[in-house]
Amino acid sequence: MTRWSLLLLLAAALSACDDGFSPRVDDTRAFALYGTLDGRTARQAIRVQDLAGSVLDTPDRLPVTVTSTELTTGRTTAWRDSVVTLPDGIRAHLFVADLAVAPGDAHRIEALRDADGARSVVTVTIPSSVVTSGPSPSASSNAAPVVLSVASGRLEGARVRFVVRRVDTDDSASFLTQPTPQEGGGQASFLSFLDTAELQATSLLYGSTPGDPVFVGAQLEGVVVGTTPTPVIGGVGSIGWVYPISLSIPFPTQTVTRVGFVDGR
Repeated sequence: MTRWSLLLLLAAALSACDDGFSPRVDDTRAFALYGTLDGRTARQAIRVQDLAGSVLDTPDRLPVTVTSTELTTGRTTAWRDSVVTLPDGIRAHLFVADLAVAPGDAHRIEALRDADGARSVVTVTIPSSVVTSGPSPSASSNAAPVVLSVASGRLEGARVRFVVRRVDTDDSASFLTQPTPQEGGGQASFLSFLDTAELQATSLLYGSTPGDPVFVGAQLEGVVVGTTPTPVIGGVGSIGWVYPISLSIPFPTQTVTRVGFVDGR
């Protein structure tokens, strides 16, 4: 692993850490585990601290075996120990694994002390996301609602990618628009203004030549971040999750055609 890759993994692992990471050396629990399972990369990293030792005395190798099991498939992955230096000068153990994670996964991570078998366990379930749409609200006939439903997660960097084409060709083009956030009762709710998108599509495909753009589809894109990290059992700390989305938006045909698109789905 390159030094740059290791620094990126450390940044991901520490993003879910409490700024006051200072495990008690006299705690009867086994390990402190902190980090985030990241669906944007195929390599994961978590920070591991043995609570039986001193946080100021970090050995070159931590006598612990860290494994994870994806519970829906039974696949087991061994994590590798590495030592990094934190910005405050303290050395820390970062365990890394070649592991891709995705919505619907359930990963059981276990840290087992080699000397006495003491262990800490955390099972992280990554919920799937669902996108819905419906009729335009009465106040805006040219906008359609977009609702993302995901348990214990929030959407960051929301955008809508439209895919369009001309009537006389199968070649398609795409462009991005920014949806308008709405109050959604705990869900990620937006309004996508299709009349504005239709104008952009017409300009992209036809320029000054008259013509109706064909609507091929639209995707809600962004990053879903878990808001409730899973606490460690038999230890301290927690593990979070994050993943990117690109989900089809089922805009109603009536909404699509009313603003000037030809519905080509």
